[in-house]
Amino acid sequence: MQRSKAGAAGKREMEIACECWFTSKGRMRPLLFKYQDEQGEIHTIKELTVHSVEEKNLMASPCTEFGVTINCQGIYMEVKLIFYKKECRWALITGKG
Repeated sequence: MQRSKAGAAGKREMEIACECWFTSKGRMRPLLFKYQDEQGEIHTIKELTVHSVEEKNLMASPCTEFGVTINCQGIYMEVKLIFYKKECRWALITGKG
């Protein structure tokens, strides 16, 4: 949950822990996630709304990308939650680009 990468155009990728639900048809739906800030404190985001789901195959690394709105300490933000299938890990993408 600690690694964070700054990318092009102000995008930021942060590793997260994500709890998700699988429907009877096998579709994933994130319910909540946790991240660790720069001071080492762990935060839980429980209020999120999924707007879009897209399957991608980036450089032979398949992933599922969720476009979501989250409530982070009273501030609503549009972010992306990405599940990297081969690595079996989740990431949060913030910023514009």
